[in-house]
Order: sequence, then C-alpha cells, then structure tokens
Amino acid sequence: MTGGYVQSEQQALKSRWMIWCEGRIFIVDLAEGLHEKVVVDVNRAMRNATGTGDNNLVSSGAAYIGEHRRTLPADVSALLALLEPDCSFGPRENLRGAELPPSFNWWTFHTLKVEVGVFQTWGGPGGLDFKTDAWRQCPGVEYVLCIHISADLNVCQFRLDSTLNGDMPPTDIVNNSVLEFDARRLLWLPPGADLPAGFNDPVRVNLFNVVEPILTAARRQIALDQAEQALEDAAGLPRH
Repeated sequence: MTGGYVQSEQQALKSRWMIWCEGRIFIVDLAEGLHEKVVVDVNRAMRNATGTGDNNLVSSGAAYIGEHRRTLPADVSALLALLEPDCSFGPRENLRGAELPPSFNWWTFHTLKVEVGVFQTWGGPGGLDFKTDAWRQCPGVEYVLCIHISADLNVCQFRLDSTLNGDMPPTDIVNNSVLEFDARRLLWLPPGADLPAGFNDPVRVNLFNVVEPILTAARRQIALDQAEQALEDAAGLPRH
C-alpha cells in the first residue's frame, strides 16, 4: 500500500518529504527555499570538484532504487526501496572499470548519497541519522553526506560517513570545512585502476564556501522581512 502511494506521487505533499517508519508516515522536511538552495549548490559543487564536470561522476537527483529491492534481503528492501535522497552521485554509464552490483542499472546505482535537513534534525523517526544508517546498507554506497541547517540559521552542521572509515559525529561547518572523497570509490573503480583523464583525486569540496553565501543571503532576507513586518505593525496593518 505504501509503495503504491509513494510511486503514484498524486498526493499534495511529495514522498521526498515523508518517510514510512514504524508503521507510520512522518513528514520530515519541506521544499522551502533554504533547503532547495543547499541541495542545488551542493550538487553544483560536487560537479565542479571532480575536474571533469558530470562527464564521469553523474548526478541522479532524488532517484530511489525501486525495482532493484527484490535483490536485497527483505528487511533492507523495505527500508531502502523507495527512500529518496536529496541528491545522489554515481559513475556514468559504462565507465571503463566500473562494474555494477547484481541487478542494478546505471540510473539507480550511486556511490554518494546526500541528505539535507532544515526542519529535519539528526535524531528521531526519519531523521538524518536514520537515513545515514539506511543508506549504508545499500549496495555500492561508499559515502553518505548529511547537512543540517536549522530554519533559524543558528545550527549549521555536517556529517560525512564512509563505509570504510565508519561514522562521524555531527560537526559544525566552519571555515575550511573540507570534504575529501577517494576518486576511485566515487567512480566504483578497483584500487589502482586508471582514472579518467582530468578527474581529480582526491575530490575535495569546501563545504563552508558552499553554505556561507546561502546563510548570508538568508540572514539578509530575514532582516528585510523583519523590517517590513515592523513597518506594517507600525502602520497598524494586519499580519499575514
């Protein structure tokens, strides 16, 4: 029943903003401006950091693994099949040296999953910690990047988990918060394999440089909104 509900996408609130957990549906985030701006700019930063754009590492957006759930254990299938990330990345189709896990195709195979939370925090049903633990059980996923920026902008944190190096605690995003990815793991290549010409190794993303302009613009907008509201209050206009 839940699978048909999610796949139909006819509901008013899209499935990307909800999660099925412990027999209930939870709304975990909303498609407001701050959330979407972070997703778009992280996507752009990853493409720029590779050195070859999206010629080798391809963005697949919020794609879920869907029909491939039949090849997974039942409990993992139930957890992952229709779980949608905010963005995802994997090797381009037929990249030399990259071999797909059984029953996956190039559109649904990803080595990096990205989750962004604004109203969605680390803990609780469907939280960022829950999604990290879920994605680490997906074949081929090498990294899970989570970013949490609170709606009031007072919290700005990230967590980069690696299937090789284990998990990490949430860490504040500060100047020189640099993410580092092994190029071969991103491209699903064996150790020592030749990399595509021009592809950076490691792939580095300065996360501070991604989020700080967004925060600056958001703070400016909040100040403008507050000033406008103050003028309306002074004029005795009703709040809207």
